[in-house]
Amino acid sequence: MSDYNLSRLGLYFDKDSIHIFDPSSNQTTTELITECSEFIQSTKEFKDIVDDFILIVANLKEKVEKEKIKALGSRNALESIGIQKELHRQQLVVLINEKRQELERLNSLEQSLIRDEAEQKDLIERLTNQR
Repeated sequence: MSDYNLSRLGLYFDKDSIHIFDPSSNQTTTELITECSEFIQSTKEFKDIVDDFILIVANLKEKVEKEKIKALGSRNALESIGIQKELHRQQLVVLINEKRQELERLNSLEQSLIRDEAEQKDLIERLTNQR
């Protein structure tokens, strides 16, 4: 049989083997296999890059969460300081009012004692003049 008759039957020969595809299809198949291998390699590299990116983002997320917690703690501490200052201010206002009341009481007592002293001096003078 000739090569032409065999090719009509779907059999093709090359140097050392028999194929059921024509040589042009064999070349296309080989190119497709090469391209697929390259694509698979590119996909693996892309997956590695994406995995690295995901790891970096996860680490950043953890850092952001830690900073967020620190910020909340700082804000709470700052609010606490503000509340403590307000309480201290209120205590001082109460203390000032108490001291003012005591001052008024002592001023009244002083005026009363001054009057008593004047009355007693007057009484002593009258008693001294009567003798």
